[in-house]
Amino acid sequence: MFKNTFKFASFALITTLLFVFTFSTLPAWGDKNTRVIVDMAGRIVKIPENPHRVVSAYWIGVTLIYSINASDYLVGSNYKPLRNKILLKINPHTKEIIPVGDRKNLNVETIFSLNPDLYITNTYLIPTEKKIEKSGIPIVCIDTENPDNLTKAIRLLGKILNKEENAESIIKYYKDNLAYINNIIAKIPEEKRQKVYLVGTDKLRTVGVKYYQNYLMENAGGINVARNIKKHGWINVSMEDVLKWNPDVIVIVPYSKSKVKDILSDPKWQSISAVKNHRVYRIPKYIAPWDFPGPESILGTMWLSIKLYPDMIKFNMSERVKEFYKRFFNYNMPNKDIEKILSE
Repeated sequence: MFKNTFKFASFALITTLLFVFTFSTLPAWGDKNTRVIVDMAGRIVKIPENPHRVVSAYWIGVTLIYSINASDYLVGSNYKPLRNKILLKINPHTKEIIPVGDRKNLNVETIFSLNPDLYITNTYLIPTEKKIEKSGIPIVCIDTENPDNLTKAIRLLGKILNKEENAESIIKYYKDNLAYINNIIAKIPEEKRQKVYLVGTDKLRTVGVKYYQNYLMENAGGINVARNIKKHGWINVSMEDVLKWNPDVIVIVPYSKSKVKDILSDPKWQSISAVKNHRVYRIPKYIAPWDFPGPESILGTMWLSIKLYPDMIKFNMSERVKEFYKRFFNYNMPNKDIEKILSE
């Protein structure tokens, strides 16, 4: 009996030691008090109560984190913040963030070495990210490809990172300015609204429906000339299409190979109203392009609404830009920077 008791005690002791050793060596994401949230992919995710080691290879997610003043929690991201001179000025912590690759080339070993307690990404998980999730690191998916989802993503990140007041502040700013624009353009019959052609990475590449740039044009009071094409997202079109649409205004994304002068000087485009009236513009960018589905896109909407209806919409963009970056990024944007991005 003594022998059996000894064996049982020995087994209990070994089991206890194994239990203690196992859980004392778990990564950081297994040590914290947790809560359950539903992310924007509809997934039920258990996350830490107070995450403070966040990784995101999703550039738009990173800009949202900065906008709600939670960038100190970032320990790893894709390479863009590390190359962004503005973010380095906004928060010196940026230089301490470790690059983990982009979503096409993630360095899983680097991510694991950072011991993150949360990973932020888009609503579709790539195979490498599924590997991260299987390791036990909680993954939260967000989607920002329309204005409603953008505000939901900001609210979700505010809740997750305990920055709800900051998140609600930027959401209110976003919605208040949209409401101001919408109250004005609601008085304009659809047949009199400005037709807009958006130039993507190439002259004959534009955006269809269900992409953020389409909603940006609509919220600014414009009509996307490519809205009836059944394809979603970025699409290739022909010169004949553009001539048939005859847009009143042409806007060029800041990451396009095409420049304003390229379109204004191209003989093929001379019969188009926007070209004849010199209403060809390049969308500004600062931290990120203003057409991206991120916090700065409200500035892009405001900027475009003025270009479309200069006699009706009266934003002072210089003042609004300065206010925006001070309020949401705690950054005193130099006047020369404002002048530069609004004049390009």
